[in-house]
Amino acid sequence: MRSSPAPGEPGGDRVAYVLNQGNRSMMPTDAMSWLMWAMVAGLLVLLWASALLLARTVLPGRPRRARDENEAIGELSLRLARGEITADEFEQRRRLVLDAFRP
Repeated sequence: MRSSPAPGEPGGDRVAYVLNQGNRSMMPTDAMSWLMWAMVAGLLVLLWASALLLARTVLPGRPRRARDENEAIGELSLRLARGEITADEFEQRRRLVLDAFRP
């Protein structure tokens, strides 16, 4: 009498072989699949970064605010108070700041 082959072997139980193959997940978990996920994630990061850079280049910058002007003049005032610049340098640089922040 012949013994029957094990499931999955040629000539074996075809139903058991097909059922065992059905246990595979739709998403493989081997090293290559993780590499593919990492590549996709990297490409998405690259896509978003390039979109943000393009938007920043194409869209106009933020408007200059009076607060920026006040901070610059405040810094000049501190430098004058510490003696790092003279009163003439202060006035000259203050005019430059005001001209830079005025439309």
